[in-house]
Amino acid sequence: DQLILTANQRLAAQIHQAWGKSMGDSAKVWKAPRVMSLEHWLNFCWNELQDQNHPLVEGYAQIGKIQNLFYWEQAISQQDDSLDSSFATMASDCYELLQRWKITVDNLEDPCTAVYKFKRWATSYQKIIKNNKLLTPASAWQLVGQGFLQQALPKEQYIHLYGFQSIPPLQQWIIEPASQ
Repeated sequence: DQLILTANQRLAAQIHQAWGKSMGDSAKVWKAPRVMSLEHWLNFCWNELQDQNHPLVEGYAQIGKIQNLFYWEQAISQQDDSLDSSFATMASDCYELLQRWKITVDNLEDPCTAVYKFKRWATSYQKIIKNNKLLTPASAWQLVGQGFLQQALPKEQYIHLYGFQSIPPLQQWIIEPASQ
């Protein structure tokens, strides 16, 4: 049994469609390949841990996009209430990229004002979501990686990667213990 992880859901759908066409009339029924986007697979693994009520994830929920922006707006307004909500989207995107590349906010070393402000916003944001027992997708995926290391999730016999130019370190770190 092999798993094919793609860079996006559209590519996964195209692979499924091509597989179906390649089967043509030669078979009435066939086993479809397991093809998912990497993010879809990570969320699937998160849901598996949730279904198990595994101690790693007990009491936590993954934050939604709208909820995430709301909490970023709160964190920013705690620091500077004169800023509009457009900064929330930029801060959220930046924070997500940092997490995917396994860079902590504390490791940002740039004396410019923008980085200083972002670090303050991020610290407030982290406190807010921690108090609400919420996790960003990347934080949830870190727990998925721990789930594989603790053997709470079954390893994949083979994982094939398709359509990637690069894979962020966090996701690479999860794929390694997930495959045998």
